[in-house]
Amino acid sequence: MRFGSLLVSLALSACSLYAQDVWQGLHMPSDKTTNLVVATANGDIYSVNSDALFRLGVEDTWIKVLSSEYGNISTVLEISLPTAGDSRNSILVGTTYGGILRSDDNGQSWYQTNKGIGANHVARLWHSPEGYILASTPNNGVYRSDDNGLSWTLAGLEGEPISSFAQLRNGKILLGTYRGIFISDNGRAPWSESSEGLTNRVIEQVLVAPNGNVLAGGYLVGPCAPGGMFLSKDNGKSWNKVGFEGLHVKSLQLAPSGAIYAATWCGGVFVSNDNGENWTTFNTGLDQQCVQGLAIAPNGRMVAAAYGAPSINAMYQINPTTTPAASVAEPLIGEVNPNPATTSTAITYTIHEKGLVTLMVVNNVGELQATLVNEVQPSGTYTVKWDASKAESGMYGVRIQAGKQSESTPVIIVK
Repeated sequence: MRFGSLLVSLALSACSLYAQDVWQGLHMPSDKTTNLVVATANGDIYSVNSDALFRLGVEDTWIKVLSSEYGNISTVLEISLPTAGDSRNSILVGTTYGGILRSDDNGQSWYQTNKGIGANHVARLWHSPEGYILASTPNNGVYRSDDNGLSWTLAGLEGEPISSFAQLRNGKILLGTYRGIFISDNGRAPWSESSEGLTNRVIEQVLVAPNGNVLAGGYLVGPCAPGGMFLSKDNGKSWNKVGFEGLHVKSLQLAPSGAIYAATWCGGVFVSNDNGENWTTFNTGLDQQCVQGLAIAPNGRMVAAAYGAPSINAMYQINPTTTPAASVAEPLIGEVNPNPATTSTAITYTIHEKGLVTLMVVNNVGELQATLVNEVQPSGTYTVKWDASKAESGMYGVRIQAGKQSESTPVIIVK
């Protein structure tokens, strides 16, 4: 396995978010195997076993949020629903024979939201920066929702078993499937296959690195699907293998520091600090290395779920040893000029620590108008332009999320 030279490894390890890369044990939510762990943008961490959903609470305790009567829970998505004076979130889960379940009250009550979906098994859910949601079904294709998951329309790829979603830096949508990589301009048909160089077309995970590199982690099921990690530097047009021979890549996660972590089945966790080109092991304290799932919260907290003897089920965590600078209550948004504006305005903002930054514009009822920034950025001051030439006169809001810190400011358009 090629994971870079010792010199590269030592140099890159100094960039880690963690002073001591040691996994610590974490209480299990139940005695059943944890199949999935998910971290949301607002800092919640969820775990899933065969039929129940748990949220990590205070003092590392797990709170049961849902016991599904619709079979196994296969995917979890928390979406922000910003409205005037309200920033509540909704939770969506995909199940094996009940479609999508939804909660708008933090998991206290649930209802099905399958209007337009022609399948009972929903395997993956993904929220785009533009606000629409994509859902995959094992054999019935991709479905798209433009109303926060209340209704769905078929978006193509019928018959393709879809495993994962990502958005390229050019705005196109990339899908990992068990038959290769597919790309769409806007999350709808047509989808074109883009698998040149893939020696394993059974893809489990895809992720876009901070510099635009695209990673695809392979499934391991035998000679026809030998695992492995693949890297593309041309927006998914062509691929090269970068190691992980004989390993099943179960999860790819981007940390606030910009590092990428890969959880593998029986190889443990690996980390790359150069956008996926070189990898080092990240397994100190990880006694069980058949890792089922990996989640990284916006503050850098990591949770891993593993399976294997002698402890049949195990969970681990690593907490950052330093407090992110973004937690300091310093302003994010600086000047919006001009304001009022007619056709465009420039927004200046300051990031206090490197991490994922999302900057968007919403109207006066909270509907998304434009996503101006959605990428990992180093600390510093930036200016971005909002083209408001097609916006109607009225009050709008500029909203920024940087790590766990968020902020809003009004902007007025006058025509």
